[in-house]
Amino acid sequence: MTTSHDSRIPERPDPVRTHGLQAETAPGLQFASQLNGERRSNRIVAWLLLVAVLAPVLLIVLGWIGLF
Repeated sequence: MTTSHDSRIPERPDPVRTHGLQAETAPGLQFASQLNGERRSNRIVAWLLLVAVLAPVLLIVLGWIGLF
């Protein structure tokens, strides 16, 4: 007879509990975590935020290289 839980196999510890982590989202990431990829408007917002974050970095790099 086989049981669903073998008592010889130790249970895996919960990483949140063992490492003292909290299962919370950082305040700045709460907005991003609420975006739904199924909705077109949310995809547009996500792309605009990505461009807004990466554009300054791209301009700085192009300035260092001398292309901008």
